[in-house]
Amino acid sequence: MSEIVYGRWAAMETIRAGRRAVQQMLLAEGVEDKGIIVDLQAVAQQRSIPVKRLNRRMLDDLAKDGNHQAFTASCCKIGAVWA
Repeated sequence: MSEIVYGRWAAMETIRAGRRAVQQMLLAEGVEDKGIIVDLQAVAQQRSIPVKRLNRRMLDDLAKDGNHQAFTASCCKIGAVWA
């Protein structure tokens, strides 16, 4: 079972903590590749996490209209075991 972590810094800290397996990262189409976005993409590449670009409306739906800051990460729940 997976859950969505949304927001740039929340996603970065989730990845850095290493307590959850991150399945994929979702980035809004049209976002400039600069600042933390570049950092997130670099971390994703280092850890072989796929990054997909979606339209903002889809990210709004995934984040249930929370402030996703054009970025979400799909990851396992804390304590879940991956086979």
